[in-house]
Amino acid sequence: MGATHEPVLTDEVREALALAPGDMVVDATLGGAGHFKQLCAALGEGGTIVGIDADPEALERAREAYAEDRRAERPVAHLVNDNFRNLARILERLSLPSADAILFDLGWSGYQVASSRGFSFTDPDQPLLMTYAASGETAADIVNSATEEELADLIFTYGEERFARPISKAIVAARAKERILTVGRLVEAIEAGTPEWYHHR
Repeated sequence: MGATHEPVLTDEVREALALAPGDMVVDATLGGAGHFKQLCAALGEGGTIVGIDADPEALERAREAYAEDRRAERPVAHLVNDNFRNLARILERLSLPSADAILFDLGWSGYQVASSRGFSFTDPDQPLLMTYAASGETAADIVNSATEEELADLIFTYGEERFARPISKAIVAARAKERILTVGRLVEAIEAGTPEWYHHR
């Protein structure tokens, strides 16, 4: 069975945005493209939708959803492979001065968790990528090159992890023996840096 993703609060989103057919709307996090599909359906001729995602596979799902909309009066769609933090620049590049509504559905989609990119710890053999792009810096690059202090700061700041320092120490010790390239090897290092009772919470 393939990965799926069900968009949440779709009725509430539609009601809150109160879209008119000619509006300009931004879906800043396409993910599974469920919200994108619903936003498209609420727009018509004269409407514009901009879909943004750092994950190229999310853009492909949005392209498929847009192609399924056979209405003659469907909105114009712009699908952009980028990070929503660049929203102002993206809209400027598309010559769209402002938006009537913007949706940020923050979090992971089922597709991303089920991908073989290391976003989930359930498959220990997954490569330690944790990235959307096919190239660029990966989690393995950071885990194997950052200093112990840098790792501790990352783990504490972004993970709010109380055992950040012992975990970073355990990671540095593990990578001294062998590079950490899979999810399973990272999990082993994390477990080595935390007390036994903490593993079962």
